[in-house]
Amino acid sequence: MIRRYRRRTFAEVTAQARADERAQVAQFGRWQIAAVANLIAAGRVDAESGSLLSSRLEAFVEQVEQGLHLSTNTPAQGEKK
Repeated sequence: MIRRYRRRTFAEVTAQARADERAQVAQFGRWQIAAVANLIAAGRVDAESGSLLSSRLEAFVEQVEQGLHLSTNTPAQGEKK
């Protein structure tokens, strides 16, 4: 049995890479939120500062997941405008 795979275009590959990168950055942001919660629980950070930081991190993660963290829609290196 011979399988034929459709070759993906450069735009498809870069779009998938951007989506994967956004997911990884969002995952890291969620890890940071958990780390702040652990610091609050351990008493190393006061609750007010920690909750402020956590809410800012949550907003950042949400923006990353939506792609809003990008200031402009600049093409990747080698990608045509």
